[in-house]
Amino acid sequence: MSGQVYWLDKHFRKEAFDFLLDAIQESVSGVMIISGADNVTRSAQADYKAATKEMSYRGIRLEWMVIPKEQTHVIHDRWIWDGNNGYNVPPVGSIIAN
Repeated sequence: MSGQVYWLDKHFRKEAFDFLLDAIQESVSGVMIISGADNVTRSAQADYKAATKEMSYRGIRLEWMVIPKEQTHVIHDRWIWDGNNGYNVPPVGSIIAN
């Protein structure tokens, strides 16, 4: 993946920030996480702030957009995409477990 990357997961978990830091490629200029509000805790916000700082050192902009709860009912799958490719991905917990 390259350029701007988007990750849509209404149940995005804070553990994914570590996954992103380990897996992100230098060809990525930015990551936009789009999630529901259920897992936006103080701890998740602290991890987001730390990941944002770390990625900025690499020249990567990290953003986290939270969708209002009343709009998340139409989201079922999880997706990661850039300007060229898109992937239907498993839940963060499944990715981390493997």
